[in-house]
Amino acid sequence: MKAIIIGGVAGGLSAASQIKRLAPKARAVVLEKTRDVSYAACGMPYNLFYHDAPVESMYAMSYDSIVNDRKIDYRLRNEVKVIDPKRQTVRVIDHENGREYEEGYDFLVYAAGNHPNRLDRPGFDDDDVFYFKTLDDTRRTKAFLHERKPRTAVLIGA
Repeated sequence: MKAIIIGGVAGGLSAASQIKRLAPKARAVVLEKTRDVSYAACGMPYNLFYHDAPVESMYAMSYDSIVNDRKIDYRLRNEVKVIDPKRQTVRVIDHENGREYEEGYDFLVYAAGNHPNRLDRPGFDDDDVFYFKTLDDTRRTKAFLHERKPRTAVLIGA
């Protein structure tokens, strides 16, 4: 059995890990479009204010541990562009190696998350307004805070 898991953050890694626990001989392939392994997204706002704490400190586990200990085929910077449920395939862009390929599956888990709610109000599309979904969002916000040093900041949502 082969399972493709789209999205490698908390939900995707949890699904892949559960598949490997229940069926150790199964092949679990996680396709994560960012460069970051599974992380604790709830820690992003806290990490912003610690200049010396890299965002990578929020990783739930290391890439090596995921691949070697859990035996999960975890592919970073691999973005799924097309899902073909009839053929049970996904078309993937491997941004790391500059290639496109197709991958077949027996089971598909979609754990890519959602988009942040962007507010349709004046000022909410300014350069000093940030939305959180990925660690790259945290990196951009953190850089802004520590380089520009604003006197105040507001965090909306939880």
